[in-house]
Amino acid sequence: MSAAEADRWAWLLVLSFVFGCNVLRILLPSFSSFMSRVLQKDAEQESQMRAEIQDMKQELSTVNMMDEFARYARLERKINKMTDKLKTHGMETLVAWKAS
Repeated sequence: MSAAEADRWAWLLVLSFVFGCNVLRILLPSFSSFMSRVLQKDAEQESQMRAEIQDMKQELSTVNMMDEFARYARLERKINKMTDKLKTHGMETLVAWKAS
């Protein structure tokens, strides 16, 4: 390989690097906004589920277990189901992050 050919390859490498940096500079803001929307949506869902669980627990504390056992048990099952759903949602998010 001659010196002139090596110089051409070096310039090609430099120009490719500059072009790649400019493309990255253009695409990075849209990529980061997409990722933040995805993450924010998951966080909103989780906080909504937590709020629902908290509301149900508050309601459960007002129900007398002896007098209204059926309602108490039904509400307790709902809380357990929602808590399990929240745990699996968190695990799915964790697995999705590890997979990517």
